Amino acid sequence: MAEKTLTRAQRIWINITLGVGALMILGTLAMWGMEYFTQRGMRAVASESIPRPAPPSPNAYEFYEDAAMALVDTEGISQAISTRRPVGPGDPPDTLEEKEAIVKKNARALQLLRKGFRHPYLAPPMNPAQDAIAEEFPLFAKFRSLARLLALEGRVKESRGDRAGAIQSYLDAVRLGQDLPRGGAFLVALMGYAAGAMGRYPAWSTIEHLNAEPARRAARRMEEISERHVPFLDTLIEEREWHRRMLREELANPERSDMAAETEELVEESDPARQQMPYGGVPSASYHGFRAVDAYVQAYRKNGLRPIFSEDASDYPRTWWIASSLLEIVAPVYDKGWVKERNDLTQNRLLATALALRAYRLERGEYPESLSALVPAYLTRVPNDPFAPKTPLRYRRTDGSYLLYSVGPDGKDDGGTPIINPKAKRNLDPRTQHHAEAGSKGDIVAGVNL
Repeated sequence: MAEKTLTRAQRIWINITLGVGALMILGTLAMWGMEYFTQRGMRAVASESIPRPAPPSPNAYEFYEDAAMALVDTEGISQAISTRRPVGPGDPPDTLEEKEAIVKKNARALQLLRKGFRHPYLAPPMNPAQDAIAEEFPLFAKFRSLARLLALEGRVKESRGDRAGAIQSYLDAVRLGQDLPRGGAFLVALMGYAAGAMGRYPAWSTIEHLNAEPARRAARRMEEISERHVPFLDTLIEEREWHRRMLREELANPERSDMAAETEELVEESDPARQQMPYGGVPSASYHGFRAVDAYVQAYRKNGLRPIFSEDASDYPRTWWIASSLLEIVAPVYDKGWVKERNDLTQNRLLATALALRAYRLERGEYPESLSALVPAYLTRVPNDPFAPKTPLRYRRTDGSYLLYSVGPDGKDDGGTPIINPKAKRNLDPRTQHHAEAGSKGDIVAGVNL
């Protein structure tokens, strides 16, 4: 019997079939291997423990919490300091008497808050459980209401002619804003930056009405407040540890929280290939959230105090492909947070310097030739520029005034040309009080860019 010979087409078909089969087997093994190492990595991350400072006793956080719970009429507080008319029924408190009544109703909250100023502050670690998170964020939102209350108190004092008292109320809001990020994750830090801005904004218009001694005291206090600033790296590390705590919660409870599930859906949509994984879904969102933040922390440490990423995706650090898509989602958000943190510190130093310059001029008849003349009578040191840490804030005298500024996020000295809102119409005053953002061009000018 003659041996049957395969045709060339049959041999090609068999080779293709065997090749595809081998690729499928290798792909399955690779994905199962990825699952194995992911699960192993999850357990390793969850088992690690980063030491956290012991909370102070007493802790200012407890006083702030009590003050937040004692707040009365938070909507009225918000409307009283708003420059916009509210939408809906009811009239905002327009008269000085109405605003003063709101402050008096909240005397207990203010008393508790200021008791907290006598003690060190450390926020407790955020609870990773979904229901606990839902309770904690509204509390920090009430901390912002406390900052609004302080700003309102300052405006009432100013209307009554007590500008020395007003500037202290405004600085109380800045002090609160500096405390909040200590021990808190990213969103908590953002609330702190917002709280500080609520105090700084009205403070700028008060400076030119202060006498020498109140300005000197305010300058020294503002300098002390600036020293309480929490570095952005500390915030990132706490953000990373929050993801670690969430991961532990997920491993301890097989039914993951709604927050984790929603995050996983977002990541999966950004990387459709992950839908093909054989283990029935994506791995822990908290684990990959941890890995993304950790990669950002490492890049931040390596690159130093400057923007880390650009719009070019090639600038993002390459982690496992399974985490890189999430990193590309969160990294631009952290970039913006870095600018907010740098701007917060910059504004504090600009305000302290402006207060010192006010006191100097009243006592000596003119502004100094350089900022070094403010030391040690008005400031303990010449403040450095947070956007150019090895150089001081830029300063020069002008006709009867001065120009004080930081080089801003682009790191370029534009000679005091302020950052301008690119969306502003050309017929508007270029002094738009535009705040610094990632990608902003120009300098952060004292009293202009707030």
